[in-house]
Amino acid sequence: MTNPALEVRDLSVAYSSQGRLLPVLEDISFSVAPGEALAVVGESGCGKSTLAASILGVLPGNASILKGAITIGGLDTTRAGFEAMRAIRGTRIAMVSQEAGGALNPSMRIGRQVMEAVVAARKVGRAEAEAAALDLLTRVALQNPAAVMRRYPHQLSGGQQQRVLIAMALAGNPSVLVLDEPTTGLDATVEAEVIDLIAHLRREYAAAIVFISHNLPLVSRVCERIAILYAGRLIEIGATAAVTAKPAHPYSAALLSCLPSPQHHKILNPVAPILGEVPPPDNRPAGCIYAPRCPLRTDNCTAKQPELLAVGEDHSSRCLYPDRVDAAEAQNPIASQVPAIADEHVLEVEHLVKRYGDLTVCDDISLTIRRGETFGLVGESGSGKSTLARCIAGLITPESGVIRLNGRPLAGQTRQRELGEIRALQMVFQSPEATLNPSFSIRQTLGRAIKKLSRRGQEKSEVGTLAKDVRFPEGLLDRRPRQLSGGQKQRVAIARAFAGKPELVLCDEPVSALDTSVQAGILYLLTRLQVEDRVSYLFISHDLGVVRYLADRVGVMYLGQLVETGPTHQIFAGPRHPYTDALLKASEREIGGSPRKGASIDQVEPSASACRFAARCPHATTRCTTEAPPWRIGEDGHQIRCHLDLETLRSVA
Repeated sequence: MTNPALEVRDLSVAYSSQGRLLPVLEDISFSVAPGEALAVVGESGCGKSTLAASILGVLPGNASILKGAITIGGLDTTRAGFEAMRAIRGTRIAMVSQEAGGALNPSMRIGRQVMEAVVAARKVGRAEAEAAALDLLTRVALQNPAAVMRRYPHQLSGGQQQRVLIAMALAGNPSVLVLDEPTTGLDATVEAEVIDLIAHLRREYAAAIVFISHNLPLVSRVCERIAILYAGRLIEIGATAAVTAKPAHPYSAALLSCLPSPQHHKILNPVAPILGEVPPPDNRPAGCIYAPRCPLRTDNCTAKQPELLAVGEDHSSRCLYPDRVDAAEAQNPIASQVPAIADEHVLEVEHLVKRYGDLTVCDDISLTIRRGETFGLVGESGSGKSTLARCIAGLITPESGVIRLNGRPLAGQTRQRELGEIRALQMVFQSPEATLNPSFSIRQTLGRAIKKLSRRGQEKSEVGTLAKDVRFPEGLLDRRPRQLSGGQKQRVAIARAFAGKPELVLCDEPVSALDTSVQAGILYLLTRLQVEDRVSYLFISHDLGVVRYLADRVGVMYLGQLVETGPTHQIFAGPRHPYTDALLKASEREIGGSPRKGASIDQVEPSASACRFAARCPHATTRCTTEAPPWRIGEDGHQIRCHLDLETLRSVA
């Protein structure tokens, strides 16, 4: 039997706070063989990042390893000294962090940063380091790596930055690679690129991979085994197929139930968020750690902590009743019937154009959103989705075009708009930390929004209601943004947008940073508000599964143009634009499935006088490279901007 590249045995970690030791990880045990990938999945606060820091030996100063061992290549890192750990970082073990932009030095060119990693790992001279850096950037499939070497981080896309981090992590040919949410925030095609790259590098380097994520469909495509972590305890571990097909712990089943699928309906059969919260380290329940949130709990569950026992071949669970677990927990419908969407348009955009210098970011965009409707907007990074939303919100001014709210033209800038128009049109931004005042508590932030947009004198009661609606713990209202997780900050941003009872909310990636359970709760909230208040949404997302679940109609943008619009069921059933087809195939969401091959996803400069997707399209003809395509009109308002007719598009999808 092959010796494991990484072995964790009985690991317990605690943080010191106000003279107390708070347990964060308890009795964690697993191993990863060379070339194997293990996913570690769980909500925020379950201890995933602490586990990664423990493996790398970079725990904060107030953390203590109470017991256990972490063995990498025969070395127990829990007992190794500073110099010993320094020697193996980058050589035996390396990490790729979640936010590539924050991990790269903004003042240094990419080549120099990769060269530094090479020098640290291989102890070579400048010339050899430069050649090795170029080779690493080539291995991670960056186009024109020599040009990338000369660029700064801000000149690269998110996917390119992530590839650079992977190249730096591979500089010392490590035997263990820890990936901490490496694709969070990336669009579907870039995510597919990164996942394909990881799979290729696994074969080339035979490294053991620990893949930390909250994205179950993603890890199920790339990892042979899954470990489910809850409140610092390993509650289920096993082969991916076994855990996802027949989970043996109620928490694993609940995580799977949170995922939108074609079988769900946002009103009649909505996704089911997990009720309650992950218990904090200073308030862990007796007995089973999951008992307070578990629908199967009995008195036996609170009497003692269940052991991690085998329930099948290579499948163990920490549950007293694994045979009772149901993987398809149903959620009560939001309404008994689906309300009709009014013909009245709450938003009309006509021929909107926005340029930055010579670059046209939004090119002749026209769309409408009806009252009570969700219009989903999808496309890769750089397609113009966020720019369009900011033009509608009045944050940036378009060069031309008309934006109407309830039939009345809106001024180009927010400061020129009436208070009623501002109240009626709100926005949830992609990066909440950039929009929350760091000096205000959450209670103050929400109170100010209510005072500005709603009724004065009711801030105190309204703040509690808003927090409850978005599943934000009341005990955190007096904290400041820096004391919150990314998901918690996003919930505050959503609550603030709804402070004035808006008619239209522009949602720019509102659930991209959230755990699956919190995401399910937010999707449920958005749908409930839509049913009760007839609010409309422009919902921007790179997660096509979420868009399919939530949107009534969908628009697909590519390099500043809308290339397809129509009812959601038509977009997903086809015929569809070749670019839409590429997005869908890159984001295949079936548990355990692999992305299907679609159009090329390499970025190519488009021609302004031709089809912008022609250089990437597998069905392009000479006409596509010389003429702008017409709109093809299908059923129920389905429109596709393509030279191919609808029947041909249906046959090639």
